[in-house]
Amino acid sequence: MNKFWAFLSTLILITGCSTAGPPSSTLYQVSTLQALMQGVYDGHTSIGQLKTKGDLGLGTLNGLDGELVVLQGEFYQLRADGRTYRLADQKLTPFAAVVWFRPDISESVRH
Repeated sequence: MNKFWAFLSTLILITGCSTAGPPSSTLYQVSTLQALMQGVYDGHTSIGQLKTKGDLGLGTLNGLDGELVVLQGEFYQLRADGRTYRLADQKLTPFAAVVWFRPDISESVRH
């Protein structure tokens, strides 16, 4: 693994260690990208736990069983066959990064 990715995953992990309650602009990360790339595919953090940490994010699921996408507080599994599923709180993730999204600017679009 190159040093840049190791540094980036460590930096994200450090910034994700906030104990501040929601809403916070701090990124919360489960594990590191380095651990995932070394084959740590078994998760110990549930989707239910992640829901208390953010409403926007990305990640993966146990055994790399699809992509984890978090959008507007909804947690989805995107599978290789193109199907999308809402996730139960009991599902586990070995790697995820979520944040409470609060826009700095909001504008209406007519068209």
